[in-house]
Amino acid sequence: MIECSVREFSETLFTLLEALVVVLLSTHFIGCAWYFVGRETDDDLTWVKENDLGNRTFVYKYATSYHWALTQFTPASMEVFPENEWERVFTVVIDVVGLVAFSTFVSKITTSMTQLRSLNKVRAAQLKALRRFFLTNGVSLEVRSQITYW
Repeated sequence: MIECSVREFSETLFTLLEALVVVLLSTHFIGCAWYFVGRETDDDLTWVKENDLGNRTFVYKYATSYHWALTQFTPASMEVFPENEWERVFTVVIDVVGLVAFSTFVSKITTSMTQLRSLNKVRAAQLKALRRFFLTNGVSLEVRSQITYW
């Protein structure tokens, strides 16, 4: 029974980590697309030009784009805003996708945490029943310890 709980715990934890990786990778691709829209638009006013990213390092450009993408999935703020119609359309599309994705992610986390609590509750009930069995049947302390920690 306890082996089953460990396996179920591992599967639940893996599902949670998998959802996190999907969000992080999605944020990466959206951030890269956001930078591409800002850099490649034939408009004089873009978020890249407005925030003077031309002379910044690659890391700063990437971090700014990633930060913007992350704020589209979460209730966070950012000082970068769309400056033209293409950026605005891109932002609206990503906001709609982000709404669905963030809701799904939160739902997955909630489900996983509920499963983990349930597994812990089952394990606690099993240990309680085992202790009751030990007391009822007069099992020695040494045997109890070996069985409990096995």
